[in-house]
Amino acid sequence: MFKQADIEEVLKSQFAAYPESEAQDMLKLIYQNEFGAGHLLTDLARAKNFLEQEYSGLQEFCGHILHENIGGGQARLHLRALKTGISLDTFFRIFEISASSLRGCEHGYLQKAEALKGLCIDGMLPFDAAEIDSIIKNWQAGGSRPFRHSEAYRQAYSPAYRVVDWQFCHYLDIFCGIDRMLGKKSSVTVAIDGDCASGKTTLAALLKQVYGCNVIHMDHFFLQPHQRNEARLAEVGGNVDYERFAQEALLPLKKGRGFSYRPFECQTQAYGQEITIVPDKLNVVEGVYALRPEFADAYDIKIFMNVGADEQMRRIFIRNGDEMAQRFKDEWIPMEKRYFIVFDVAAGCDHVVDNT
Repeated sequence: MFKQADIEEVLKSQFAAYPESEAQDMLKLIYQNEFGAGHLLTDLARAKNFLEQEYSGLQEFCGHILHENIGGGQARLHLRALKTGISLDTFFRIFEISASSLRGCEHGYLQKAEALKGLCIDGMLPFDAAEIDSIIKNWQAGGSRPFRHSEAYRQAYSPAYRVVDWQFCHYLDIFCGIDRMLGKKSSVTVAIDGDCASGKTTLAALLKQVYGCNVIHMDHFFLQPHQRNEARLAEVGGNVDYERFAQEALLPLKKGRGFSYRPFECQTQAYGQEITIVPDKLNVVEGVYALRPEFADAYDIKIFMNVGADEQMRRIFIRNGDEMAQRFKDEWIPMEKRYFIVFDVAAGCDHVVDNT
């Protein structure tokens, strides 16, 4: 949904950061904000080759910013990020995934162009509204599109980036860590633990999109009815069938063997269809209790994700409804918090992500 204040803030902050910008640079910015960068991926092989050439041709990386939010769920991910550990293949895959998402429309773009003109008319940006109109009319007529940065911008800032979904930049350190580890080992296992509704499953899904990895969910190892006794539920970190997880999943994963297991589904209180896992170069275990102390040496990378209490409950209400949200608040969240505190789970992690 278009919010004029949001695009105005993006435009003003970008001009403050890049004062040599010209009108066409601002129009390029709002085009990226509205449409992303799908127009650059009509030919995957050519686009990847161009990325490789652009990266190899860069003599130095000016500045220190790796990425910057440009609004609309988009970000500019600078090629200098390739110096921090993320591989070119991963970088391109992130770009490819981002560009494949359909988004934006001409009407939305024109609304944002009007916001740009308004800032110019009000004297908040030093551009000519008539010039902006001229560039847009040329674009609408099928002429040159506002895709290229101005020569002044190029000379001043040597731009080298790709437009990607912001979520990938939010987790950039994790992608870098995984790629560095994959450079050392043929197979890497990652654990994602943390607060419920903090984004663990979402991150695991992103990793699967990028790497095509296995994802094993701790939710598949719910306690069976006969295990739900007072002593078990009083045990720190006992609200999961950790014995079955260790035996059926983690042990064969550590040994690099294929395995199968059946998820125990809390809704039906029965086993679901068998899941078969063939160990891959990247294997991800996600869910609360994934980082019980006895599991720690099975993982190459450990991630902890947290979220503020108010935001956590807001998400749970939306996801699970009022009745289940109350059970989370009264039963399951206190168990999780006790587990995090007693075992000091976050302190033993390589990455701690705040998703409040």
